[in-house]
Amino acid sequence: MLGPSLTVSHLAIATVCTAMMLGLGFLARPGKATALWSAMYVVWLTSAFLGVTADLVDSGALWLVAVGLIISVPAYTWSGLRAFRGAPSYAWIPVAVSIAAIGILILSAGQPGFHLVGRAVFLAGALFNVLVVQELFRGPQRAQGFTVPLILSSGAWVVLGVVGIFAGALNLAENYELLTQSNAVAAMIYQIAALATLLFMIRDTPPPIAPSTTAAFYAQAADRLDRAKSAGEHTWTLLDIRLDDADELRAATGGSRFAQRSERFHEAVRSAFPAEADVAAVSEGRALVLVSRTASAVSASIRRLMTDLEAIDKDLPTAPQVSASIGWADVSTAGYEFEGLLAAADARAEAAVAEGGDRWKRD
Repeated sequence: MLGPSLTVSHLAIATVCTAMMLGLGFLARPGKATALWSAMYVVWLTSAFLGVTADLVDSGALWLVAVGLIISVPAYTWSGLRAFRGAPSYAWIPVAVSIAAIGILILSAGQPGFHLVGRAVFLAGALFNVLVVQELFRGPQRAQGFTVPLILSSGAWVVLGVVGIFAGALNLAENYELLTQSNAVAAMIYQIAALATLLFMIRDTPPPIAPSTTAAFYAQAADRLDRAKSAGEHTWTLLDIRLDDADELRAATGGSRFAQRSERFHEAVRSAFPAEADVAAVSEGRALVLVSRTASAVSASIRRLMTDLEAIDKDLPTAPQVSASIGWADVSTAGYEFEGLLAAADARAEAAVAEGGDRWKRD
């Protein structure tokens, strides 16, 4: 056990961090990612409370449960990061890690190899921090300075896990208490570092476009095209409009500035096309436009959009120039079925991107 000073400090830090994640994270931006991170801090708070209780009643079993819960924390961080970028979260994995860690620790308690088993379990949980760092470089927050605290603390957690294994393999039992205290201090630092990084991510990254918004556009577009086919209207066009180098722009300007640029991008798209056009914001840097106009009228709207995009950041002379790649598909060549029209526009937008962007492609 850690002793009253460390366990009470752990409880105090866990309480503050949990309150901040719940208040500034989940309540400010409800979602699967913030729910998982809030659950992580609740687990941490529970572990800290059990640690204090274990010290008060001198219960080794309670202490092992507290340690087992702590071991699952990196898995919660990783699961939340996956949810944050829209990938499957595998939320059952952190729960399974908790149960497995607690079970292994309790079953091995009192056995000759308990110290080595405990260090192996700690390292197994710590290895999720490798996945955490990987996720930090894959999601929309990559290359942002606020990820550094979590990257460094994740690395430190893994290093401590490796050191613990070597110490156990060399039978350095006299260092077990020192390693345990070091792990506890590292865990407290991890709490604070993770809180800083995750709250910056939550506040700095705009919420994703609601799937229901895109689904409503798809349904409305499909209905319009069905009616257009019945009426023999041949002027319907679908445009897939993509902000060029969106990831690089985010990295260069930061999440909040990129959110402003994204908002201006979508405003420019809406203003460039007639009021009766259907416009959907599919993501921060992508929009779909369904419009019934002649080819010359559509071309004029696209040229207007390209001109407007150049002026998006006129208030920032040093900002990177904004441009877009546009895929153009019309019913005369791609047919009236919305999925086919969307696939054609998507392919042409990809071709425009491959050619360097700042252009539109039409067969």
